[in-house]
Amino acid sequence: MKLIWWFCEPSLPAGYGIVTKYIVPRMIKDGHSVVVASRYRVGAPFMDQGMMVFSGNDGAVVKAVNDTERIDYTFYAINENSASYRLAFPNWVACAAFDYEFLPPDMAEGIRQSKFQFTVSRNNQIELERHGMKADYCPWGVDTNLFKPSEELRKKRRQEMGWDNDTFVIGTVGQNLLNDRKNHINLLKAFKIFSMSHLNSALYMHTSAYSMLPLQAIVDGLGLHDKVSFYDQKIYHMNALPHEGLPEIYNSLDVICIPSKGESFCLPFVEAQACGVPLITTDTTSGPELMKGGWLIPIDDDDFEYLTFGTWNAVVRPSKINEQLENAYSVWRDRDQVAPIVGEFKNEWDRRKYDARKGSLEFDWDLVYEKYWRPFLNKIEEAKHGKL
Repeated sequence: MKLIWWFCEPSLPAGYGIVTKYIVPRMIKDGHSVVVASRYRVGAPFMDQGMMVFSGNDGAVVKAVNDTERIDYTFYAINENSASYRLAFPNWVACAAFDYEFLPPDMAEGIRQSKFQFTVSRNNQIELERHGMKADYCPWGVDTNLFKPSEELRKKRRQEMGWDNDTFVIGTVGQNLLNDRKNHINLLKAFKIFSMSHLNSALYMHTSAYSMLPLQAIVDGLGLHDKVSFYDQKIYHMNALPHEGLPEIYNSLDVICIPSKGESFCLPFVEAQACGVPLITTDTTSGPELMKGGWLIPIDDDDFEYLTFGTWNAVVRPSKINEQLENAYSVWRDRDQVAPIVGEFKNEWDRRKYDARKGSLEFDWDLVYEKYWRPFLNKIEEAKHGKL
């Protein structure tokens, strides 16, 4: 098939760029002709990691290529902004991935205009079915050969950061967004409470310290400047850290805490766990299906906030985040104690780390492509030939 993959270029070391890097080469290897349209870039077409990339910032360009090049299908990740589907065309395939408790009405209307739909979480799939749409489940994945436990990487990074083995290091990875979807502010408030009881703790934030939210100023205001560290901001904002550099970050952590307000599929969830790092996240949207080794932060009705485009997010409070940090710390603290754990594990900490790694293997890129993506591509190709 001739396909347009309207996401991001593969060299972008975040989100849709990472997804492009791992999915498109597999499509090409299967014999499909794929060109990447970048959601953000403008300018002349260029080659990126063996893939042709052109500007998709102006949807009219994508539509022109789609029509003039006789593209079979254009893959596009629709969002809550209804304008995102005004330039839709009859042969587009919707990536129906949304980070909210319920599917926003305008987004549902846009998805219905697509010829086929796929989604990246079971939670999203169930919500689409509630709206009468049968979307295929095609999850994102993780390179489990790259993301794996490494004591060597752990020692190297922790030495650089000044963290000894008796420092309980909490990490978080995620964009600093104006709507604070990753719940960075409440995590900082929770860590303020936690660090007062545990002087041997540190928080590492792999995000922007300055935009969109002034996180560095919030850190300073909470009196946490000597307990919270950010990744080198010049490198971060230049996107100069390659994806291959993240395993060192993850391996240096004792636990990763992302108390997100909602996720379709959070790559850091599976990347960190693939490195054997237990996950703390919110018991909402795709959190329960992606957390394999760790703790879920419970939600109740008081946690929900209404969003103006017709859906809800779960904003877990600092006290709830702190409770799960305490649970993780108590298990970590006893990691050298031999406990009567059934099976091969000498203690609960080892079991959590093992479960994290083992669970992440379900999302190995080769496995999810073979099990979900290839059958979906075969399905839409059969439809092209009128076999469905």
